Amino acid sequence: MQPLMDNLEAQTYETFEKDVVKYIQYQRAICKALQDRVPEEKASTLTIVLMVVGAGRGPLVRASLQAAEETDRKLKIYAVEKNPNAIDTLHVS
Repeated sequence: MQPLMDNLEAQTYETFEKDVVKYIQYQRAICKALQDRVPEEKASTLTIVLMVVGAGRGPLVRASLQAAEETDRKLKIYAVEKNPNAIDTLHVS
């Protein structure tokens, strides 16, 4: 599999997305990063910019949004994906 050269199939994304623990750990890491970068007193005014490069069908984006909600931090996300089939899914996520 050459994900940088070839577009992944939907079945491959489904396999990746079954690893729920990975996304839970990712969300926890984003929570900690947001709390580390944005002090409580600036939570309502400071926005962090996050780029998810290779966003796939969106589970990392969803985990990041959930982390922002959980920590009550503002987050602006840029999701970058080269696979047109995955992009279609990202739009509806």
